[in-house]
Amino acid sequence: MDYLREQIYLAGLLHDIGKFFQRADSGSVEKSKLLTDDVKRLVSQYCPLKNDGRYTHKHVIWTAGFISKYSRVFNNLLKDGQGLRSNLLEYAASHHLSADQLRESPARFIRQADHLSSGMDRSTDAAFKDEQEAENWDAFKKKRMVSVFEGLGHQGPHTFKYHLPVDSLNLRADWFPRKSFDSNPDYASLWQRFEAEFKFIQADDFRAFSETLLNLLQKYTTSVPSSTIHLPDVSLFDHLKTTAALAVCLYDKSLETGDAGSDTFLMIGGDFSGIQNYIYNIQSKQAAKNLKGRSFYIKLLSDAVVYYLLKELNLFHGNVIYNAGGSFYLLAPNTAWMRAKFEECKRNIEEKILQAHGTSLYIALDTVTFGEETLLFQKGKTLSDAWQQLFDRRNAAKKHRYADMLTARYDYFFTPSDQGGDTIRDAVTGEELSKQKAKAIGDGDTNEYIGELTWKQILLGRKLREAQYIVISDGPLTYWKNHDAIDPAGLGFYFYFLSQKEIEDKREALKGFANRVRIITLNANERGDCDFLNSAVQGYNNIFGFDFLGGNDFPKDDDGYPLTFDKLAGESDLKRLGFLRMDVDNLGMLFRSGFPKEMITLSRYSSLSRNLDWFFKGYINTIWKERYSDSSYIIYSGGDDLFLIGRWDKVLDFGREIREAFKNYVCNNPFLSLSGGMAIVSGKFPVKKASADSESMEKKAKSYFFEFEQNGNTQRFEKSAVTLMGLPLNWDHEFPLVMDLQNKMVQLLAQKKLPKAFISKLSMHYSMSRNITDKSLDDKSKDDKPKKDKMPKNNNEVPPKVLWMMAYDFGRMVGRYSHADVIDLVKQCQRDIFSNTIQNQKIKTSYHALDLWNLAARLAELQLRTMDISNS
Repeated sequence: MDYLREQIYLAGLLHDIGKFFQRADSGSVEKSKLLTDDVKRLVSQYCPLKNDGRYTHKHVIWTAGFISKYSRVFNNLLKDGQGLRSNLLEYAASHHLSADQLRESPARFIRQADHLSSGMDRSTDAAFKDEQEAENWDAFKKKRMVSVFEGLGHQGPHTFKYHLPVDSLNLRADWFPRKSFDSNPDYASLWQRFEAEFKFIQADDFRAFSETLLNLLQKYTTSVPSSTIHLPDVSLFDHLKTTAALAVCLYDKSLETGDAGSDTFLMIGGDFSGIQNYIYNIQSKQAAKNLKGRSFYIKLLSDAVVYYLLKELNLFHGNVIYNAGGSFYLLAPNTAWMRAKFEECKRNIEEKILQAHGTSLYIALDTVTFGEETLLFQKGKTLSDAWQQLFDRRNAAKKHRYADMLTARYDYFFTPSDQGGDTIRDAVTGEELSKQKAKAIGDGDTNEYIGELTWKQILLGRKLREAQYIVISDGPLTYWKNHDAIDPAGLGFYFYFLSQKEIEDKREALKGFANRVRIITLNANERGDCDFLNSAVQGYNNIFGFDFLGGNDFPKDDDGYPLTFDKLAGESDLKRLGFLRMDVDNLGMLFRSGFPKEMITLSRYSSLSRNLDWFFKGYINTIWKERYSDSSYIIYSGGDDLFLIGRWDKVLDFGREIREAFKNYVCNNPFLSLSGGMAIVSGKFPVKKASADSESMEKKAKSYFFEFEQNGNTQRFEKSAVTLMGLPLNWDHEFPLVMDLQNKMVQLLAQKKLPKAFISKLSMHYSMSRNITDKSLDDKSKDDKPKKDKMPKNNNEVPPKVLWMMAYDFGRMVGRYSHADVIDLVKQCQRDIFSNTIQNQKIKTSYHALDLWNLAARLAELQLRTMDISNS
């Protein structure tokens, strides 16, 4: 083992732990009751000396204090080596000394990585200000982080008003940034909890210890600012993680070229294509049983590729910059060995995936190189440029799938392989199966068959609901033969889904797999806390961590299987499901240009990605559990998008609540919005078609915009919309109007006050208006001079003929109705359509009032028919 390399990585993770420790201390170095006298005397050794005789960067003394306090723990990692304590302390605590002072010390890698991670602490102080006051010497102990989302997209001056709570990572709503707090942050209590759990790390193996520590740091330092001198929008966790990754890369590169050399770093990117077709290309009658497991399998496959690369390339988990949604990025050293090894891994991964899934799934793997000037914004280079280059290379690779294999395996790609006829087919996917690989399902008389992977995916979907842990092992665990593990694409990493008791029973056996077994706690406990280090499941030299999983729970039937979609649609004669897709608008553009160039740092990118994951993979479960657990599935949620299926009205409410929560989470930043589209279908509608329809609806929302003039200025609103029944609605301007009208109609219809004839008349006039308008537009395309008064000014106007017919019909209605609230509704409808207003307010969008009233009426009718039987 290269103990020096391991120490450099660990020192990177710990180099600024003193910033956390110092905030928990009530005094200065001299007055501290938490530091020993020996540690206090290290000031002159590790703190830079200014010209005026003062020492600076004293947080490194608390870093030294922490390592010294737990010296026995760290010394235990060295095994047959010598002097680890003093080396680790030196490497971590001396990173603010000058380059000349560290010329011969491995601490130079930590120093350099620290600068590169933060971009030399560069900041647009002139444009971006934090409203927190900082006057006293200990003001940094009272400062909170600002949200990385609040400033995203703002290129001009901006004052940060939202701040994060100081707490351990959790999935509660109180984790959201907010404008005010009742008291100063309690760093002392947070530090005490961190130390208490730190003592639970049971390992004398470097890899097991460091990887578990990484997860513990994520839990406790994601709300601790890495810097309070400059804008505190990057967490200490993201800074520690990226510094450790950069330090290892710098060390590896130095072994090949010394400390000199350009293009020091290699960014590895992977992106799966064919995911949507793979997940949703299933038979509808088996969809509920297989869809969740099939969707989650894609995550496991992506994770397996990442674990495989980390193992083969000898990287740490801290080198993973991003991994979600079928895409990932890894930071590696740009060495000859690394480039050659990556190409070997790439070929093997492509071959394994081809063998397991044919051409239905493909992973585009590629790399870009960049140097230190890119991370320091020198010579006009930025990290976003490297990211864009890698993105473009991956997209190009997708257009030439398996190009290197086509000649060598011509028959596989171009010769038909299906037999047809009476060949056994997978009842879920429709794929042909050999008799040896076919597994019978059914009652004996009506047997159907599925393949082994399909069976495991169905089982996976069922196990997810009960699993408390995922055990990931490098190789099979023979003592769990009775458990069905999944080894995605045969890459050698096995995923077991287990209860706490099952892990407790095998604690001793787990000890024999030092650093080869990861025990991952799923989501949060009932309090919303991310507890993963506790005595109940401790195993020596295992890696412990946690992961968020959007939708590991779901409604189930009496046998524990996911509730069928037909049942989920409701109990009425009119069963309707909602298929809702949503994702963040313009996220790719925001990644590339959302930060000012001088603020583009690796740690900010890491922070941005991680915070998105917290919402889409984590917090969405909190919303679901509170109100939607019996009426919807979270089929997928992670990265920046989600896909929900459930009873149409509940899914719509769920989507609205997600959007409102996201808006609050990103500090009401107008540059960050969600768009979505919902397909409303019957309970037995083909899943693949419904999925495609919802995707089409989402694209409509993504391309939607409107302009309106206010106070002499024209404002343009793009995206930030949801498409319902083919009509995109802006979340803030149109959606609330339609929902308000719908609710009024539903209430009056349910009370038997408003006759259903009102809806049918409204629908009739709407159809007539659209038909006349469409015909007039067709006439205009044939004749440049259409007949006078036959052609509306634009396709959003209502033809005069329809207006007069509506005036007549609605006038008669008013005369026949006796309830005042019904009369008010009908008169409001008349006024709105004749004056093109909604509730006496001018419509600011391109729609006519009739469009919005008609949509509200259709939704109200659907809601009423849903409510009649289900009584919800």
